[in-house]
Amino acid sequence: MKNNNRKNNKDISGEQKLRWAGSLSLTDEKYLDEADPDCDKINRGRKRSAKIKNENPKKKWFKAVIAAATLCTILIAFGIFLFLPYQRTGVSDVDISRFEDSEYYELIKKLSTYYDGRNYVKDGHKYANNFEKLADKLFGGIKDSEYIPNDATASEDGGTSDSNQSSEPKDDIIDHQVAGVIEGDIIKKTDKYIFYLAGLTKVLYVYTIDGAASREIGSYSIYELCDESESDFEIWSCEMYLTDNDTLVLLSGRRRGQSRETVISVFDVGATEEKILQKKKMIVSGNYMSSRLTDGKLLLFTSFFVGGSRDYSDVESFVPSVDTCDGSGRIPLPSEAIFIPEQPLQSASYTIITDFDIGTLENRGSYAFLDCSDEIYVSAENIYMMSRAYNFASDCALSEKLRETLASTDIIRISYAGEKLEEKQTLTVPGTIKNRYFLDERDGVLRVAVQRQVYHRIKQKKNGKLFELDKTEEEILKKNGINAGLYCYDMESGRLLACVEDFTEYGEIVDSVRYNGNYAYVCTSIHATEQQDVNRDPVFFFDLSDLNNITYKDTGEIDGYSTSLVDFGNGYLLGIGVGASPDVFKLEVYTESADGVVPVCKYELVNTRYSKDYKSYYINREKNMLGIGLTGSPENTYVLFELTEGCMISATEIIPIHAAPGNMRGFIEDGWLYVMGEGDFKVVELK
Repeated sequence: MKNNNRKNNKDISGEQKLRWAGSLSLTDEKYLDEADPDCDKINRGRKRSAKIKNENPKKKWFKAVIAAATLCTILIAFGIFLFLPYQRTGVSDVDISRFEDSEYYELIKKLSTYYDGRNYVKDGHKYANNFEKLADKLFGGIKDSEYIPNDATASEDGGTSDSNQSSEPKDDIIDHQVAGVIEGDIIKKTDKYIFYLAGLTKVLYVYTIDGAASREIGSYSIYELCDESESDFEIWSCEMYLTDNDTLVLLSGRRRGQSRETVISVFDVGATEEKILQKKKMIVSGNYMSSRLTDGKLLLFTSFFVGGSRDYSDVESFVPSVDTCDGSGRIPLPSEAIFIPEQPLQSASYTIITDFDIGTLENRGSYAFLDCSDEIYVSAENIYMMSRAYNFASDCALSEKLRETLASTDIIRISYAGEKLEEKQTLTVPGTIKNRYFLDERDGVLRVAVQRQVYHRIKQKKNGKLFELDKTEEEILKKNGINAGLYCYDMESGRLLACVEDFTEYGEIVDSVRYNGNYAYVCTSIHATEQQDVNRDPVFFFDLSDLNNITYKDTGEIDGYSTSLVDFGNGYLLGIGVGASPDVFKLEVYTESADGVVPVCKYELVNTRYSKDYKSYYINREKNMLGIGLTGSPENTYVLFELTEGCMISATEIIPIHAAPGNMRGFIEDGWLYVMGEGDFKVVELK
């Protein structure tokens, strides 16, 4: 992929200087090359200049104006010289030759070319601009704000887990994306107890499951529970797991200044009504992103940010560290465990995957991926990492006149089925991916739904005028913008097996995707704008049973769109989303008919907002029920909806609860509905 960095021009033409003085900005060279030297704007400027030269000023003040203008021009030019950022060529202008013997030399070369818009790497002779270079020589430089590397060491309180006991996860209430791949959440339960993490107050509440006699039996500050000081650290995210051997694994992200860490705390909750006892604690560098628990493995995903000012002689400042789990502390990841992308960096952040044994918390292996996103899809055997920011595919010449540019996303497949993490391959998908639900793995095939972003432009001009386009080329130009696509790849070879492209109207974005066996459901929409005062929502049903003959049907244009899709079985698909206007909450059920996909029924609430976090929904397919948190006037409520016979949606229970919708949780047990919020706990008997 070609770098699109701007180049320095030492020889600047007169016309370019005029443009700089007029705009006080640096113009990209590619636009200068496309500029018309005979354009009307410059001609008018020349005429004005000639007129000034021929004029004979008759007043002294005019000379003063000329002098002032000259001085102003000099000051502007001097300001540009001092403060105009150095232009990047994609090749390091940092003196890194002394690091050639380092195992991280390739990583250093890649990082040394990265500029985040504010910070340059200041190693050797690199400066942001001439002012900074001059200040460094005269006054010792301009100091950056101090960067605090992640240098915390792992700690252990001496407790151990019994690895001989079962460490399989308990049944919980989340509608997991992949069967057998358990996701962390703020609620877990046993057959007797509920463990709930209050998101705002960072308090762990423990409740009994006992119908009308249910009660709170304990509450624990996360700071106290994890042996932390609230004055020293800020805990900003928490999730947990619960295993069959009465072990609670709490994952919490914390920060101190610029330092970001993830704390793994293991507790014995066998004697819950007495006291929760901490068994083990570990500290891992980097922000907590996500995690999965499957087949005795805890897959932890953290992010490690490399600061704008870094010292390549200090490995810990630009290489993430992992715990050795042998009491010797943390060590930097070896170079062979770091994935470096070929394309220019969009971010100087790593996504780190660490494979822990859930019973012993032994580190089974770590892998760091530079410049990847926080969207991660985990199947039963593989991890799929998506590029942090999509790249633009190389320009393709469609004709002498037209060129095409297509946004694309790199997907990295890592196998975790063996003894260690193993990178398998990287796929480049033509489009962008909104979230992990856009991906699905089945029978050796990776299915990927994307939002395609295609742009066509005229390649060049002739005699100062645009090429005259034929009808075909004019039609191509009309297809600029957003569309949708569905691609199927062979997992082992990465070969494209089948695809469906441009199946929506141009301008429609992909809102949500759901896979179920050989079927894929894709919701696209055109959101309300000044030109269109309502949201529009087509839903597509794809039959992927025969990749040589993919077929699909759609609902046609209907009001609203769905941010999540739920397959309720029996041919019913539930859409959770927004109605015709943004302040309308909508539930709508679809089913497939011989002629297409038809909406069967819907339920709408005005002036109501909802949580878009899929993990916050309670989905009970046996009873055709959905539990979801809503906010509106006058209070926040947890609502239990039921899809009744005849396909009617009704609100069975409406329970006021103190919490934001995304922090509400609920479930049904033995005819009772249990609902939790921020220290708020309610139990309702279902009729």
